[in-house]
Amino acid sequence: MCGVSGRIYYRCKPSKRRMPIGKRHVTASLLSDAIQLQNRGQQATGFVVGFSYLEQPYVPWKKIGSASALFGKDSEAKADTLIKRYKGNLGIVHVRYTTAGESSNEAAQPHGFKHGGRSVVIASNGDIPLYTKLRRRIVRQYGCRFASKCDAELIVNLIGVEIFEKGMDEIAAFAQVGSTLEGAFSLVGMTPSGKLVGMRDPWGFRPMFWARNEDGAMICSESSVMASEFDEVHEVEPGTLIVISDNGEEDVSIQRFAPAQPSFCLMEIYYFSQPNSKYKGVSFDELRYRLGEETAREWFASGKPIPDIVAAMPFSGGPAAQGFIEGIRKEANTRGRNVVYKNRHGLGRAFMSKLSDRADRIRANLDIIPEPVHGKAILLVDDSIVRADQARWVCPELRNRGARAVYYAVTAPPYRFPCFFGLNTPESKLLIAHGRTEAEILEAVPGLDVLHYLSLEGSMRVLGDQGFCTACFTGKYPMPVPNNKREIV
Repeated sequence: MCGVSGRIYYRCKPSKRRMPIGKRHVTASLLSDAIQLQNRGQQATGFVVGFSYLEQPYVPWKKIGSASALFGKDSEAKADTLIKRYKGNLGIVHVRYTTAGESSNEAAQPHGFKHGGRSVVIASNGDIPLYTKLRRRIVRQYGCRFASKCDAELIVNLIGVEIFEKGMDEIAAFAQVGSTLEGAFSLVGMTPSGKLVGMRDPWGFRPMFWARNEDGAMICSESSVMASEFDEVHEVEPGTLIVISDNGEEDVSIQRFAPAQPSFCLMEIYYFSQPNSKYKGVSFDELRYRLGEETAREWFASGKPIPDIVAAMPFSGGPAAQGFIEGIRKEANTRGRNVVYKNRHGLGRAFMSKLSDRADRIRANLDIIPEPVHGKAILLVDDSIVRADQARWVCPELRNRGARAVYYAVTAPPYRFPCFFGLNTPESKLLIAHGRTEAEILEAVPGLDVLHYLSLEGSMRVLGDQGFCTACFTGKYPMPVPNNKREIV
């Protein structure tokens, strides 16, 4: 799972005659976008900037590290240097959370395909399950060379072959690749002729939005990043391609390249997307609140005990816990309190770190607030449990601090199967729910007395069955995926 953004500033304002806007460049805006997208990736950051009216090879800037560390508020001198050095009215930026392939400068995005003095570049959010098979094919047929195992490098090679080797129109090349490629890809790109492109796979696993105003247009993974700058933000529909030139409103086209087969990732709703971004016009914060209410309803319907205190697992569990507290008030006089403290200036998101670093990050990031805990039955509300690293630390720590009992409510179903569409969960054995019943999961978490997961049916009561990928909960994948180095459906 990654974050992407693309911007183009028009050479003329749509409402006026064709006159240059001036010396406005996109680099400063792209750096700001990257910082705002860090919920989607903190391991590597990269961007490409160029001029829409000059056919030139695009040269990416990319580094290992989070956007904040590379050019955030503590690195303003570096940001100023980048803004002065990289000029252009067209650009794309990427923040990476490594889900497949290696973590290196070579694997960091964007990736490009160069031919003579021209190039096409993309930055993608998602994964291609049958990456190895496709890479071998184009290496054998066209002699393509790869610097990494990143799926975006595969996609841009496929597009580059169509444009430069086969002579296909550049937009037709994007559509051709999009219509034949099976996998998750919400991508932004820059074409050889200087157009900004956004493309979303037919399943729509990952979010993508676009907007425009008088000065320019933007394509982005999070609607919240766009909201303050654009009056109206549109979803890029699954199976569509949006193409924006520097002519403004008179040259924005949306093309369908494949029928939509909606399979939006439920984990985007439970956990990943920013709370102030939207799904079908409703904020993720509101949806998480409603999921918390539904979890409380199921909790009581199943006869589970009434806690003394309800607390959120920070930070992403906050809206769900608020909804749970509202739901529980209808049944009992239970208070909501902060019990688990998370250091906002700690070592980053444990979910996005290497396995060897995860335990250290959790210990550095989390602590228990002791006053509300002693002698109380504490119910923790979390948006999801994947590996249970945090639960395995927090639950026994609460008991050590004097909690009488520890309960756990999860506003998502048990995460049992690996994801091949953009989440870093490739090995089943690392998933605490894989091959376990809820009772067996309970036994695997020290210090935990009661556990409840929101049912998939409960989620659909809140969200409506509008086309979601449920593979990580059910094992039913919408396309062929690897399994022990073999391909299955």
